[in-house]
Amino acid sequence: MSGQGTWELGRSAAIELGLALVGLTARQPAAEPQALSDLAGSLPEGWLDEIEALLGTGRGALSVPLILAWLADVVWDEDYTSATRAMRALDLSTVAARLRDRAAEMGLAPDPALPPERALAQLWRAMTRAELDAERLPELGERPLDAEHPLNRLPRYLRGGDLHDRFWHALDRFHYQAYSPWREHRRDALTALEQRGRMLLGGEAQASPLDRLPAQHPLVNLPGLGLAAESRRMAVTLLVEPLGYSDLVLLTPGRLIATFAEADAMREAFQAYVEDLASRLKAVADPTRLEILRLMRHLDLDNTQIAAFLQISRPTVSIHARQLREAGLIETRHEGRKARHTVRHAAVRALFEDLERFLDLG
Repeated sequence: MSGQGTWELGRSAAIELGLALVGLTARQPAAEPQALSDLAGSLPEGWLDEIEALLGTGRGALSVPLILAWLADVVWDEDYTSATRAMRALDLSTVAARLRDRAAEMGLAPDPALPPERALAQLWRAMTRAELDAERLPELGERPLDAEHPLNRLPRYLRGGDLHDRFWHALDRFHYQAYSPWREHRRDALTALEQRGRMLLGGEAQASPLDRLPAQHPLVNLPGLGLAAESRRMAVTLLVEPLGYSDLVLLTPGRLIATFAEADAMREAFQAYVEDLASRLKAVADPTRLEILRLMRHLDLDNTQIAAFLQISRPTVSIHARQLREAGLIETRHEGRKARHTVRHAAVRALFEDLERFLDLG
């Protein structure tokens, strides 16, 4: 990789693995690239459960491999074996010393009042934000990190940590038995993506690559990120990866990492997923419909019984019931002229699980 203020293409075994894991553990196939759905379908039963138990869902599955690779100076190593050999050798004292040295070069120092794991988390966050324009990018403000955040759990994955051996066993099995064979089938897609990346970086000498990214890309529509890239305070790497992500941005100290695949088909699928989730949420975003759901939680009730309890008309109950039924939250069966309704308990639980995963609440 070149130095500060450059735009370039890059491949990374660690980031690829992290992107695959973060997408798989999110378990939102309609909101992910088709390639990821194909990978998920190839996994033996129980593998994802084991990965989630070790890393959590979403951010942890990506953050842990990326941070370990950065600390071991192997972010841009394309070979999994050599990259992870350095990563799995890291211990807490080595990591703490490297972070302190790199932070000192940027004029930063850990808070001596914090325990070691919290001090590591504090330094990493401070270093990744040091070159950014905080006023123009308030989204990256200093929100507190909960105890289960991967930055705070990082020492557990280091050599000597309680999760180290299980963590690497699971990652090795996933890489060699599932990810590597699947990736080989994506060779042509990777070649095409690299060609697209060279086009984005080519063109007129004075033109910025930002001008050739779509308007929805975070480097374009978040001024603080775009300013950091344009002002040459941070290097920018366009990530060549086989999953087909179009608009992810990752931050490491001194560098922005961005995906850049074509977005049309994935964006349409994602929009459809969001609209489905919103329609189900809209169905419960009404006091009367919430009362109806609660009324029928134990009993199958008909429109007349619900209307009498809520003191509203039967036609009004029918309208509310239809909206709940169209959202898949209740089912209706007819007994003569009566319409009797039952809550679909699994569907209601799934709605809130989907919302939690969509918002990446962990």
